[in-house]
Amino acid sequence: MASNFQWYTIREDIRQRSLAKRAFRAVMDILAARTAFVEIDTVTDYARTLTTDELGAERLLRSRAERHWLRRSDLRVHIDASDSLAWGAVQVYGPWSINVDLFDTTAAQKIANFHDCCREMIFLLTAEEAASLSNTLGAGFTVELLREYLDRQG
Repeated sequence: MASNFQWYTIREDIRQRSLAKRAFRAVMDILAARTAFVEIDTVTDYARTLTTDELGAERLLRSRAERHWLRRSDLRVHIDASDSLAWGAVQVYGPWSINVDLFDTTAAQKIANFHDCCREMIFLLTAEEAASLSNTLGAGFTVELLREYLDRQG
């Protein structure tokens, strides 16, 4: 990737599900054009709270990879970003997944990771994209360079 891309994160530990969904979708919107494929785990810490739509998205994602079962409780699904039905399912289920990785269209390099049901997020953006994300998310979210965040953590 070009050197003008840097790793960013959202500083806050996002536990509230509505905020996790909002942040996930905002980052996905920015990265959609650069994403070639997604790898998503169809495992969640919130199975009892999933809505009908979220359960449907989980079923669709699992149906795309039934031949790739590693073990019954751990399924990682590979989704081509050009598959609009599966991409929509990723948008719905992603905030609930224990892990989602996005890979770019040029070198299959990872450009985002959403971990632990979106409590931790890192993503490769330009400064302009980071500013746009910050404006989109508004109050309650701090988009910052990952290296600065890690430096503060010591």
